[in-house]
Amino acid sequence: MRIQIIGASGTGKSTLGHALSKYFGIPLLECDRYYWVDDDFRVKRTDEEKRAMMFADLATHESFVFTGAPQSWAQGYPHHLDLLVFLRLDHGVRIDRLRKRELLRYGERALPGGDHYDDTESFLAWAATYETSDDTVGNSLVSHRLLLSRAACPVMELSADHSVEELVTEIAAKLSAQL
Repeated sequence: MRIQIIGASGTGKSTLGHALSKYFGIPLLECDRYYWVDDDFRVKRTDEEKRAMMFADLATHESFVFTGAPQSWAQGYPHHLDLLVFLRLDHGVRIDRLRKRELLRYGERALPGGDHYDDTESFLAWAATYETSDDTVGNSLVSHRLLLSRAACPVMELSADHSVEELVTEIAAKLSAQL
């Protein structure tokens, strides 16, 4: 079973990914793990490094839940997905979630005067452009809609307003119906 979850930052891709990984007993592969060298999300890997790590993991695991959209740097992905899940969430709710996550992750470092404040503000400004960006390859609504339109597998568009448990139930039912 191969599931990919895409959506804007703050929609709950990682949370849902962890829940699906546990529910199905399959590994979770997260795009951010390949993309970033550090836990502060300041140092990016090269495209070659990202691809090498990701394709090594994909070769190792027959089944997985993959969170994120590596298509802009990982030509050749996706590999025969069973389901592509697109999570959506109201812009204001999403940005509020991200601000709270940044404060939980970095604490006072994310506040004015903190060493992560500028990075936090830059990230939030970037995340706020998801719905309005015309970027067809990066993390944008346009690029995700393009991925969905080209998907060679079933697609589910789900609202992240629902509980994680409800989302897992919906996805499990969809996958069960496909078998």
